[in-house]
Amino acid sequence: WYDECDSHICESQISDQMARLRWPDSPFPAASVVTGGDFADREDEIALLRRELREGGRVFLLAYRRYGKSCLIHETFRRLRAEERLITVYVDLYRATSEREFWELFTNAILSASRSPSQQAVEWVTSLFRFRPTFSVDPQTQMPTVTFDAARTPAALSEVRNAALELPAVVARKRGAPVAIALDEFQEIRTLDGPRLEKLMRGAFQTHRGVGYLFAGSKLHVLRRMAEEPDAPFYRFGRLVELGPIPEEAWTPYLVGRFRRGKITVAAAALTSIYEVTGGIPYYVIRLCRLLWVRGVRSARLEAVDVQEAFGELVAEAGDLCSHTWDGLPLSQRRVLVALGEGRGQEVFSEAVRSTYEIGPSSTVARSLDRLVQLGLVAREGGRTSRRYRIVDPLLAAWV
Repeated sequence: WYDECDSHICESQISDQMARLRWPDSPFPAASVVTGGDFADREDEIALLRRELREGGRVFLLAYRRYGKSCLIHETFRRLRAEERLITVYVDLYRATSEREFWELFTNAILSASRSPSQQAVEWVTSLFRFRPTFSVDPQTQMPTVTFDAARTPAALSEVRNAALELPAVVARKRGAPVAIALDEFQEIRTLDGPRLEKLMRGAFQTHRGVGYLFAGSKLHVLRRMAEEPDAPFYRFGRLVELGPIPEEAWTPYLVGRFRRGKITVAAAALTSIYEVTGGIPYYVIRLCRLLWVRGVRSARLEAVDVQEAFGELVAEAGDLCSHTWDGLPLSQRRVLVALGEGRGQEVFSEAVRSTYEIGPSSTVARSLDRLVQLGLVAREGGRTSRRYRIVDPLLAAWV
C-alpha cells in the first residue's frame, strides 16, 4: 500500500490510514473449548449438572457433535471448582486405544485434579497398586503422573483396573471434598471390552460416596442403549439429559453484545437468519459470526444478505467433506438425505415423498433412516417414537 501512495503523502496520513486497517479482534472465540464470559446460555443445564454432581449423582449427557457438550462440561466444572470447591476430573475416552491406556488416563486425570502434595499422591497410588508403576512429573502441572507397563496377563490388567476404580473414592475421602468425574465420549468404552467392563465399572461406581459421575457422548443411539436397555449394565444408573440447540432468544443478546464491541449494528432479519441457517448449534453460530465480524467491521451494519453470503462461504468450504460423506452412502440413503435437506423430514414416510424422491417402500425408508442415525448424520426429533427427522449438520443439509 505504501509503495503505491503518492510520494508526497505525509506521515500523519499514513498513520491514520494504517489505524483504520487495524480491525478490532473478533469477540467470537476460535478455541475448541469455550468457558467463562465467552460461554453462551445453557444456564438450566449447568444448574442441573451442578446439583447432581455435587450430591454424588450420575448423569448421562447426550449431544450431537458441535452442540457444545465439552464446553458445557468444562464450564460446569469451572463453576464447581470456583464456587463449591469440588475436585473435578475430565477424561476423554477418544484418547484411549486400549483398556490399559484408559486406566492410565483415568488415574492421571484424578491425580492431577486432586492438587495434592506430590508425595501424598504417590502414596495413594502405591497403596492401591500391588506393583509399583513408573512415576514422572508433568512439567505443566508439576503433579506426578503414572505409566502402566503393558499388562502381560489378564490378571495383571485386572490389578490395574481394580486399583484405578478405587482411586476416586480414596481421593474424596482423603481430601475431604466431593469429586465430580466426567467421562467424555463414554460410548467408546464398548470398543475396549464392552459389557464386561461396563459391569465392573458400575459395580465400583455405585459404592462410591462423595463422587458424582457424568457419562457424556456424541453417539446418541449407543449411549441411550447403554442407559436405557434393561439388559445393559448401566440401565437406569443415572439421569438422562439430551442437549439440544441453544434457542434463538438466548442467542440474540449474546450476539448483539458481541457485535456491538466492533460498533456493528445487526438488523433483526440478520439475527433471525443466523439462527435459521445454523439451527442454533453453537459451533456453527460462532463460526458464521467470525466471518460476519469481518464484514461488519467494514460496513458497520449486517443485513440478512450478509448472513446468507457468509453461510454460503462455509458451505463451499465444507464441500470436500460433504462429498466424502455422500460418496460413502448407498443410493437409497442419499435419496432420503435429499428429502430431509428439502424440508420433508416430517413426512418422509408418506407415499407422496417416497414417490417424489424414488425412495421405495416404507421399510426401505426406515432402514435408511436407522443407518443415517447410527452414522450421526440424521437426528430423530421429538423422542424415540417420533417419525420426524432432520440432518444434524446444517452445512451438510445446505450442501445436499
